[in-house]
Amino acid sequence: MTMPPRDQLLLSLYSSVLQPDTIPALLDTLDGFMDSDGIHLLGWHQTRNAATLSMATQRIIEAQHAYDAEARALDPRMDTALKMPIGDIFACQQHFDDRFVSRDRFYQDILIPLTSMRYIMGGRIHSYAGEDVFIVFNHEHGRQPFSDLQLQRFQQLIPHLGNWFAQLRQTEALRAAAWGGEQGLAALEQGVILLGHIGQLLYVNPVAEHWLQQSPWRNASAWLRQRPLEEALSRTRQQRVAISLPLLLPQGQFVLHMLPVPQEGFQRPIVQAGQGAGRAGHGLNLHPCGDILLLIRPRHRQQQPSAANLAALFDLSPAESRLAHALAGGISAESYAQQQRLSLATVRSQIRAILMKSGEDNLQSLLRLLAALPAV
Repeated sequence: MTMPPRDQLLLSLYSSVLQPDTIPALLDTLDGFMDSDGIHLLGWHQTRNAATLSMATQRIIEAQHAYDAEARALDPRMDTALKMPIGDIFACQQHFDDRFVSRDRFYQDILIPLTSMRYIMGGRIHSYAGEDVFIVFNHEHGRQPFSDLQLQRFQQLIPHLGNWFAQLRQTEALRAAAWGGEQGLAALEQGVILLGHIGQLLYVNPVAEHWLQQSPWRNASAWLRQRPLEEALSRTRQQRVAISLPLLLPQGQFVLHMLPVPQEGFQRPIVQAGQGAGRAGHGLNLHPCGDILLLIRPRHRQQQPSAANLAALFDLSPAESRLAHALAGGISAESYAQQQRLSLATVRSQIRAILMKSGEDNLQSLLRLLAALPAV
């Protein structure tokens, strides 16, 4: 059964959120569906009076330079469009009749001669932090104004276009954050590996990949088949406890942290109006098979902060700061208790105090935090 054109268009629209390289083809499809002569997706910052975003079909790209250089400052349509609420449709024939156009310098001396465009139909689909985002359909000079059928089609599409752009912007922000995080991990020489529920490799960052390529195992898959690692991973998977191990690679001595992925979803801070971040709230565990996170860092870099720095950072007692420093260095709570001749109950009580002062909810979250802190 053939999918109706509108349904196919909506499917392509939302699919492009995860495949942004398909957006140019999507705009071409939308241009054909609306029977227009070009589409322009424009972001405009009112305070700066400048464009912040511009994506268009080829016909508009060819005319855009002339419009930006000569026509934008005189465009009478901008003021009217900026006053319209999100989701309302602007059709220029409803605001500027033929008599106005025949006497207007913008249309007669600039827009039509330079771009060959005459009519537009558009609307504001998104607004955030002073920026307004519009999508505009064009008809060339000589064509009829946009019809009632085209206006009706656009009215049906504009809520989807608004949702699409909001999702696109949020996804791009997440991509930027992921890129920034990966660069930060590289700068800290932090290797990251994510494993699935049956031990499959889901992600290996470039740092870990580089180290393991130079090891006798050549890759993460072979390395993870070592018996001591398999046993530790099995314990982490079954008991949902964090485990730290010393690790010897050709580059030197490393520390390996095995952290179970929270089954109830990753935590995110809840920020209330007029207040700072409160307790962490849980999101949704939407990763299809993420189970164990492995963090690898070189021991010789002494990357973890000193006990004194941890005490100052989290207001820890001397005993708590020594324990936090040891945990950051890869020692387990059991081993620390034996080394310090303390009961395991005492060490666990100190861990609870460190969790409360650091704002973390559990040991694996604390280990992630300590592993990310550079020496200062």
